[in-house]
Amino acid sequence: MRLVPRTLRGRLTLTLIAGLAGVLAVSVLLSTVILFGDTGGRFSRPLARQVAVVVDAVEAVSPDERGRVLRSLERIDLRGSIVDRPPPWLVHSDQHIDERIEEALRDIFAAGRGVLIGRARPGEGPPGIIAAIELADGNWLMLNYAGEEPFVRGALSLIALVAGIGGGTLLLATWAARRATRPLRDLAGAAERLGDNLNAPPMDDGTGPAEIRTAAATFNAMQRRLQSFVRERMHMIAAAGHDLRTPITRLRLRAEFIEDAALQGKIMADLKDMEAVIDGTIALVREELSEEDFVPVDLARLIPALIAGYRDLGQDVAPAGGQTADPATDPLTVAGRPEALKRAIGNLVDNAVRYGGRARIAWRAQDGEAVVAVEDDGPGIPEADRTRVLEPFVRLETSRSRETGGSGLGLAIVRSIVASHNGRLDLADRAEGGLRVSVTLPLAAAGAQPRSG
Repeated sequence: MRLVPRTLRGRLTLTLIAGLAGVLAVSVLLSTVILFGDTGGRFSRPLARQVAVVVDAVEAVSPDERGRVLRSLERIDLRGSIVDRPPPWLVHSDQHIDERIEEALRDIFAAGRGVLIGRARPGEGPPGIIAAIELADGNWLMLNYAGEEPFVRGALSLIALVAGIGGGTLLLATWAARRATRPLRDLAGAAERLGDNLNAPPMDDGTGPAEIRTAAATFNAMQRRLQSFVRERMHMIAAAGHDLRTPITRLRLRAEFIEDAALQGKIMADLKDMEAVIDGTIALVREELSEEDFVPVDLARLIPALIAGYRDLGQDVAPAGGQTADPATDPLTVAGRPEALKRAIGNLVDNAVRYGGRARIAWRAQDGEAVVAVEDDGPGIPEADRTRVLEPFVRLETSRSRETGGSGLGLAIVRSIVASHNGRLDLADRAEGGLRVSVTLPLAAAGAQPRSG
């Protein structure tokens, strides 16, 4: 078990609680000393004065009236009776508080009057403090304090006070630690988003402590420099791709004059592969450099239209079994770039048809997100290769070979589009065989405003 939390929030909370626990411990100690060290001033002397007043009242009335006076004492938590002598079960108490009361009573009454503060033996008399005062006529007045004893009341009050302060401090410490570390969590979240999407929204650098604002501004400046760097490189790649089209065209024309048919076929196949790589690269660059605006996109309408287009071309593309949602009554709206989303889903469908012979598409809302799944009957992708296959120009020999075409950029383009929409791309094998590729996008909030790409 770790004594020190791993998180900064936990460490701040622990530090605040430990410091305050020390302060509370000292406060309890001091309060205890004050409470029990000054009992004579806080409780004993007032109680002794009450007893003296009762004695004066009893002695001022006739013996017949004393019962009425004693009954009235119940209002102040005293029980009184007149006896010939103190009962044998009343023994002198050496408790600190009892001795202080007896000392105060002896200071009030004249010397020679009997005064005894004691307690009853267990099971023989009433509980609590008992005062026996000798009256002028030789009888004894027995007074039993029936209220809560002072140190009990004080201890309970002290416990309640400490518990209240401790609980309030714990809440305050947790809130303060959470508030203090929230900018760091925001910074970590922004860094994670930047790793997935270079065009993620910048951090808010206008709020929070000065150090956090400086860190946010520095982070935003770094993001702008990275965007500029990548944009420049993308423009260079796009220009190179366009420039390569001309020599490829010349090579194709020259290959037409080669008399060896076998050699001519190989050269033409290589040129076709080169064109596929260039086209895929340009498509990836265009996606990275896209400035298409984000608008509300209803996937429940976009996907059926996409399926209809493939079916017009004779492709085996259809909704997955049970997909009967009506776009008019079950919209699936996300904030996105329509052409980019159409390209991403289209790439997944192209792969499914190319490697599995057919594609089945399902779409649904789940936990505040839109989930689009494209399934095929192909060989699937080994779990160990599912991360690597999303990288540009990666083709698996068993399922993404040159015989089936492709440049190894289809899934990379899909991943780039999904990341730019703050979504997730997941690959999994189907139990019945084939591959399922799922795209998860956050649903658009009601009344959300479009934003620029």
